[in-house]
Amino acid sequence: MKLTILKLQILLLFFTVSIVGCNKSTKINNEEKNPEEKINEEKKPEEGNPYYTLLIGKWKLEKVKEVFVPVPPPPTHDYSQYNIVYEFKTNKVLIVSGEIEKIKRYIGHNPGEHSYSFIYDDNKLGLPNLPYGLKIDNFISWYNITSEELIINDSPVDGYIYYLIKIN
Repeated sequence: MKLTILKLQILLLFFTVSIVGCNKSTKINNEEKNPEEKINEEKKPEEGNPYYTLLIGKWKLEKVKEVFVPVPPPPTHDYSQYNIVYEFKTNKVLIVSGEIEKIKRYIGHNPGEHSYSFIYDDNKLGLPNLPYGLKIDNFISWYNITSEELIINDSPVDGYIYYLIKIN
């Protein structure tokens, strides 16, 4: 009986030391990192980001999905009939245009010029497996891209998910 209690005490002590040690190590590692270095803007996206060249061009906004709503299911807004175009230029200017004034409740970027830049999330603070981000007018999003589809995902910061298709 004494041997069993002693084994339990040793196991509990080992477990406690392990947890405290991990928390201290994590805290030290987080404190050593400069907050400015957690997300690096302009980390040569052309060299490190395999999707950089795919983004340049014109994209048509098809739909926007709301993620954080009080009552499920989250609504999806179909904008395919309004010809809303997001044009990403090589000079890091985004131009949004289309028939937005006809929409009663438009969820998207305002028409006109916006600045954009690429970010590289060294510490993967965003979405899993999405190390590259897109910053539009000081608002950071993560994105998935193919030669035909662009998904801009603001949902980690209580935003929306934008679905666009390549038109040029």
